[in-house]
Amino acid sequence: MVGQRMLTARLTVNMIAADDVYTTGDQLLFPKGTVLTEEVIEALKEHSVFAIRIQVDDKDKNTPIMADAAGEVAVDGKKSGGDLQDGCIAPPILP
Repeated sequence: MVGQRMLTARLTVNMIAADDVYTTGDQLLFPKGTVLTEEVIEALKEHSVFAIRIQVDDKDKNTPIMADAAGEVAVDGKKSGGDLQDGCIAPPILP
């Protein structure tokens, strides 16, 4: 997968992280392959993450790869979700 750096302010729901994302304190915020949700984007802002790399189309290298409504994306013919793994800082729980 090809990745392109994108400012946090320009991220949208259903984009997919191309790399593991860490806080400034080197704690894993979420792993590569995570499908961005409103909560994940908000967590990036709360942890002052200025930009991340998102997955983009291999051919044109500009078009973001987006997950479907179920948070799944076909990669090499297999669907994979964007769930957070153990050891990650979970996005904030909103009231």
